[in-house]
Amino acid sequence: MPPQYSKIAERLLVHAGLCREMAMATTDSAMARKLLQMAEDCVGAAAEDWAAARSNKPTAAQPVPKWNFGLNSNT
Repeated sequence: MPPQYSKIAERLLVHAGLCREMAMATTDSAMARKLLQMAEDCVGAAAEDWAAARSNKPTAAQPVPKWNFGLNSNT
């Protein structure tokens, strides 16, 4: 019997919620857009992982987006 939920999906949804909260709190519109995009990506990944867990199939390896918020001048 497949699991009722995925721990990975659960954590991704929590992360998406935090990204949304930070987006609402920032006054920088560019940063807010990036955070909202991160939230959307997390929700999509959570849905894929949850569906794979429900079907008892392994999740496909997806490249992880590289987020650059200008914190590292080398990137």
